[in-house]
Parts: sequence; structure tokens; C-alpha cells
Amino acid sequence: MKRLLLLTALLLTFISLSVVAEEQELYSASNENTPEIDEVFTRYLGDRMTLQRTGRYLPCYKSNVRLEDTFGLTRALQIIEKGALFCKTSTDSKYYEAQNVNVWASGYEIKAALNLKQGRKSTKVCLHGMHCFKKVSNDTFATQFEQANFLVIDVDSLQQSIEYSGKSGHILTFTYSEYKDTMARDAYTREFKVDLDDGTVGGFKGAVFEVVSADNVQIEYKVIRHFQ
Repeated sequence: MKRLLLLTALLLTFISLSVVAEEQELYSASNENTPEIDEVFTRYLGDRMTLQRTGRYLPCYKSNVRLEDTFGLTRALQIIEKGALFCKTSTDSKYYEAQNVNVWASGYEIKAALNLKQGRKSTKVCLHGMHCFKKVSNDTFATQFEQANFLVIDVDSLQQSIEYSGKSGHILTFTYSEYKDTMARDAYTREFKVDLDDGTVGGFKGAVFEVVSADNVQIEYKVIRHFQ
């Protein structure tokens, strides 16, 4: 019986991992919708209640620490900031490309690709076309960089969001916005209202949510449907 339960648990784990892998198909466009449907959340004035954005899941390394070293006779300073994200953008990519400007070299902010020289026992972190940092053990490297599939937002992708704007009497006010290149587009910013006397369900552009409670400072709600 114990053996059967163990096999069942292992099978369920495998199925769960397979589902995650299917949902995160690498290199293909994918929509990310937050928060989860039917879970109750609390947001404050100006907070985003729901967000949809488009990107691609890519195999990446994210720095957990700030790496800093100096090189050469001029003692040029080279830094990889904590939180720097480096990803392979295609199956034949040789290097992990920097996803934001967070690498410092000789006083300049640049996007330098990550080039890892990995051995059985140690790893050398290098920036393509630049110097390498000191070699570290693979165990140390695993603490310095997180390896995972990350959703990297497409620069030109459209982002949609709904924010809570407050309450007056029994009227709740919300702001719908569309973003591109992290900038809100005025022509696509709309205010809409929910009259609690008529019900507690509101929505816009296909997104539907239910208000659990609200005052002029915060709102408690759950998402019923994401943007369509």
C-alpha cells in the first residue's frame, strides 16, 4: 500500500511538472494574466487590480548577487547588478543576452551578453567581448545565479491594466489603461464606474471582477475573467 501511494505521488508530481512545461512553451508568444482567477486580493488606491501583458518564456540566468571586479592596468571596474537578467532568445543562441541595461563596465551602462564557461567543478562568469570574473565552484555559482524559464515582456507588446481609483457613496471608480513600451497611451485610458446598488460585479474590455468590499482607501476583490 505504501509503495502504491509513493508511485501515485511520483506520478502526480510528473503530471504537474508536465503541465507547467506545456504552459511555459519556450520561445513562443504567451499572455501573462494576473492575479489568479477566483482568489481574493486587496489593493489600494492607484494599485493595479488586474494586468495582462505579452512576452516569451525564455531560459535565463538571473543574478542573485552583485558581482564586481577590476581588470587590467587601468583597474577598469566591471559590475553585474543584482537582479540582472540574461536570456537565450532562440534555440541556437550561443550567449545569454542581457534583458535590461544593468551591466556596468568602465563607468558605462551597457547590455553585455552572459558567456558562461562551465566545467564539472567550477564556472567562470564572463561578459561577451569583455573580461571574465574570478572562477568559482559550481555550488557557489548556483547561489550567485538563478537558472529558470522567465517571461520576458516584448518591448512593443500591449499591456492592459485596471486600477482602483476610489469610492464616493455607493459608486466605485476604476481606470483602464493600455501601455506600450511602459508608457500609458492617453487615447487608451478610460475611467469606468461600478454602482454597488446595482451589483458587485464590474468589468471592462473582457476582464470581469467581483467586489468583496471597498472603501476610499482599499478594495477587496476577486477576478472572474481575464482580459479577452
